Amino acid sequence: MVAIIENVSAKTGITLRFSNNGVTKIVALRDIAQPEKLTSNYQVGQVVRAAHNSKTGRVSLKRTVVDSTDSQSIRRDQVALLGALDQITRQALNASSDDNLKIGQKVQAKV
Repeated sequence: MVAIIENVSAKTGITLRFSNNGVTKIVALRDIAQPEKLTSNYQVGQVVRAAHNSKTGRVSLKRTVVDSTDSQSIRRDQVALLGALDQITRQALNASSDDNLKIGQKVQAKV
């Protein structure tokens, strides 16, 4: 599942908002790949691929859990990723104080 990072905390972990349903979940430090490099590997606004275990309710950003070779899963994630990128772009445009934005104009945003 594709998600957008909303918050990064060295104490609690990472807060994710899933692009397909808007649900927000916290990823515990134990479920993050390289938690010692938390702030250098993950940033607010970054789009990530996460795994959600429906039985336990836990969300993981560990590469061994998240990586998938299933072509349908990858295609589904690509569509969700495009939707997430579109949403981030729209938020960046709406957050801009300049009302005179034009198509093709450069804007600064984190992706």
